[in-house]
Amino acid sequence: MTKTAEFGRWTRSLTLAGLISGFIAAPAMAEDDKAAQMQLHHLHLMINHSVEMAAEGANLMMLGQMGMAKDADQKTIEHGKAMIGHAKQMLDQALSGDAMKKLHDGDAGKSSQMAYTHKLGESAKAYINELEAMK
Repeated sequence: MTKTAEFGRWTRSLTLAGLISGFIAAPAMAEDDKAAQMQLHHLHLMINHSVEMAAEGANLMMLGQMGMAKDADQKTIEHGKAMIGHAKQMLDQALSGDAMKKLHDGDAGKSSQMAYTHKLGESAKAYINELEAMK
């Protein structure tokens, strides 16, 4: 296994483990705000998916850069870059889209879980930016 393939596999595992452990440690909201809890849960899933998509995109880029499938390498690299771009868009939508704005209009905007969500989002953004910089 090449160093690049090892890095891709290691990166995915580390990212998913970190995010999953973060979800378990997330602070709880008031029990009476179930709708806001569900909204945040869905936004967390979008954050997680954006990280997974970016990691897979970086893996495709690295795979294409290895030059092992001459006719498919360029398309693999292009698709990997597109996946990272879409992951960034999805993350931005989760952190500042309409659903997030509505949550901030209510009490959920002041909760510790909301602060945690934004911290998680900033960590995801930094990670995706690192993957994008590997070009």
